[in-house]
Amino acid sequence: MNSQPVRILLVEDDPVDARLVRRGLVPRADADQWSIHNVSTLREALEHMAKRAVDVVLLDLHLPDADGLEAIEEMIAWTREHDLPVPLVVLTGSAEREMAVAALRTGAQDYIVKDELRSYSLLERVLRYALERQRAAQLNLVLEERLRRSEQLEGAGVLAAGVAFSFHVLLGRMLEELDQATDAMRDADRSTSVGQSLAQIRRQLSIASELSDQLRSWIAGSPLLASDIDPSAFVGGMAKLFEGMVQPPVQLHYQLPVGLPRISFSPIELRQVLLALVMNAVQAIGPRPGGVAIATGIQRVDDELLANSYGAPGLVAGDFVFFSVADDGTGLAPDLQKRMFDPFFTTRGAGRGLGLFMALGAVRRHGGGILCSSEAGRGTRFTLLLPPTSSSPRATA
Repeated sequence: MNSQPVRILLVEDDPVDARLVRRGLVPRADADQWSIHNVSTLREALEHMAKRAVDVVLLDLHLPDADGLEAIEEMIAWTREHDLPVPLVVLTGSAEREMAVAALRTGAQDYIVKDELRSYSLLERVLRYALERQRAAQLNLVLEERLRRSEQLEGAGVLAAGVAFSFHVLLGRMLEELDQATDAMRDADRSTSVGQSLAQIRRQLSIASELSDQLRSWIAGSPLLASDIDPSAFVGGMAKLFEGMVQPPVQLHYQLPVGLPRISFSPIELRQVLLALVMNAVQAIGPRPGGVAIATGIQRVDDELLANSYGAPGLVAGDFVFFSVADDGTGLAPDLQKRMFDPFFTTRGAGRGLGLFMALGAVRRHGGGILCSSEAGRGTRFTLLLPPTSSSPRATA
C-alpha cells in the first residue's frame, strides 16, 4: 500500500463514464491508493493543475471546450510550458482507436477504451504503466543531461590539454631565445640592470614551465578518483605553484612534518582547495608586506571544536590530519564569517566568490570539515580537518 494515494485528474464531462472510472478504482479494499478529482472541461483541468499536484491525467477526447487531438495537444503544450511532466492517459470510444494511436504519437502515455473501464485490473495496469513510463522518461532525461555534461567536461579536458601543451611549447621557445640573448651578453657586465632583468625573466619562465608540466599531468590523470595522499609531501609538491602566487613583499612559510598519516582525497580537488585558500590569504594581505603560512599535522578534535566547524554530517571527535593556511591580513568581521561559505559571496571584485564554497563541498565529500578562526585586523586561519585512512598508523596528538 502506498503512503500517499495516486492523484488522478479525471477530465470527463459524461457523468456515466466518470462513475465507471470511480467504480473501477475506489470501491475496493485498496481504495486509499487512488484519489480522483473530476472536472468537465479542459480549462478547469488546467486551472486545477496550476493550483494542485497531479500524478496522472485521464483525458476524454471529446470535451465541451476541446475536441479530439486538440485537447491532447493543448494539455501537453501547457504541461511543457509549466515544466509539469504529468503522464497523460486518453479515454476513447471503441470506434476511435485510430485517434487514440495518434494521441500516443502526439505525446500521450497510453489510452483505454471506455468499454473496458469495468475491468479494474486493466484500468489499474494502464495507469501504473503510464506512471512508470513517465518516470523512466524523466530518468532518461536526467541521464542524458549527465552524459551531455560529461561530454562537455571531457571536451573541456581535451581543450585544456591542448592549451597546456601549446603553452609548454611556447615557454620552451621563449626560454631558448632568452638563453641565446643571455649568451650574447657574455662579454657584457652581467650585473647591469638588463642582465638582472633577464635573469629574473628566466626564473619566472622556469616556474611557468613547471606549472604547465603539472597542469598537463593533472589533466592526464583521474581527477575525480580519491587516492592515498601524504599531506606534507603533497604540499611540498605544490611549492612552485604557491611561489608563483605569493610574490614579495608577501612571504611564504611552511611547516610540514614528515611521517603523518595518509588521507584519502581526490588530488586535483585537494589542489583546488589549497589554491583557493592561498589565493584568499594573498588577497587578504593585499599590496602591503605580510606572510602566508601553510602547515600540516595532526590535531585532536573534540565535540566542541566540531560544533564550530563546517563539514560533513556525522563527524565524531577524534584525531584528524589537518592542512592549515594562515595569513596576517585584514581578517574577517563576525558578520562576514557567517556568510563566507555562501556561493558567490565575496569581499573582493566581481568574478570571484566560489573558492570557499567549492572548497567546503570537496571537503564534505571526503568526510572532513573546515575550521575558521579570524579577527578583523589580525588575520585569518583556515584549517582543513580530514580523517586518516584506515591503513594509516594511529594518529597521535
